[in-house]
Amino acid sequence: MTERPARHVNGQVLISGGRPGLRLEVASEFRFLGRLDIDLPGTDTEAFIFIDEDRPFARRSLIVQFEARLSRRGKPYHYDFDATLDLGGERYMHEVRCSNRSAFLELRGADSDTAQVAAFCDRVGITVPEERVHQRIVRLVDDGNAEVLLIYLEDATISGAKREEIGEGHHSIERWGKLAPGFLKRSAAAFTVL
Repeated sequence: MTERPARHVNGQVLISGGRPGLRLEVASEFRFLGRLDIDLPGTDTEAFIFIDEDRPFARRSLIVQFEARLSRRGKPYHYDFDATLDLGGERYMHEVRCSNRSAFLELRGADSDTAQVAAFCDRVGITVPEERVHQRIVRLVDDGNAEVLLIYLEDATISGAKREEIGEGHHSIERWGKLAPGFLKRSAAAFTVL
């Protein structure tokens, strides 16, 4: 097994020593909630969780998840996202979803990374939105055997998004019409890749 790169938070800056190397500055409205080792079979996975809260409610969250396969056997990570972003000189894929927290957790399963982050928030007394919009931004490295996921999540009432109108599948934000500019502006303002 490859040794996990050193990663830590210094003030509002998350620093990853590798796989991939990353310096990410989180907006001042967010506070660092904690770091979580995520138990996913065959991977080394850790998440750094930041929230913008109206105690105890997390109006917005930013989850930065580093995930690396422990073996090169099998298929590398792969995504069929139709949109990309350039952040800090690197190309990232992204998608946007509107979802119901309970239904999404049920779909993903009790052992999923999503469920483990939700359980962590529950343990520390943070309530997350039941109806939410989230943008998942992904960068693959090491021939697709490692990835960093930047997950920006907000209460759907902030943008006025309605799951019944938008749907829950993988969508490019461009399909959302007038909701897109505000959501993308808030997501982009939540962090900066240095």
